[in-house]
Amino acid sequence: MPTVSYAATIALIHFLAALSPGPNFILITRNSLLHSRKAGFFTVAGVMSGGLIHIALAIFGISLLIYKSPTLHPILQYGGAAYLFYLGLQSLFKNKTSTQQHLIKRPKQISILQAYQMGITTTLLNPKSIIYFITIFAVVIDMATPTITKWLYGLIMIVVGFFVYSTEAYLFSHAWFKDRIQNFQNVLDKIFGLLLLAVSLKIVFN
Repeated sequence: MPTVSYAATIALIHFLAALSPGPNFILITRNSLLHSRKAGFFTVAGVMSGGLIHIALAIFGISLLIYKSPTLHPILQYGGAAYLFYLGLQSLFKNKTSTQQHLIKRPKQISILQAYQMGITTTLLNPKSIIYFITIFAVVIDMATPTITKWLYGLIMIVVGFFVYSTEAYLFSHAWFKDRIQNFQNVLDKIFGLLLLAVSLKIVFN
């Protein structure tokens, strides 16, 4: 069974990691603020699904093989960067309307399937996620830890991540935020597009 000290350490590490302004945080904020609470929560569901897959890959040692592979790791790195770059361009160049229309027209709403797909794809193709989970399961957690205990630690990470991201989705989809950005949604979409482009370039050059 997991010890209290290990469980608390992992929970704190993952809590701080979830709060960091990475691709998942930006995407959940964007979909919650500019689209709907449902879109935000389904983006969270996609991120959690991707996280669960990363946990399984790390526990069974597959993540380490991918990271050390001279072929797979670059594919993952540039594939993830390309996907974020695509989402950024999509945000920047959609909804080209007149200035007057910008004041009354909201960005086209995404479906829950699109929201989920964005969440899981962004998480799975993020090379930093592989490094993060390798660090957790190979450095923070003792290598001799039983597999069932590792899964329990993974479950703690999923619960913490869901709490942070679902809270984020709930807050940014609240009517208080919606009312205040109603006339600036297309401008914010462009800002989120630039942030996604910046993250994609950082992944490439790091």
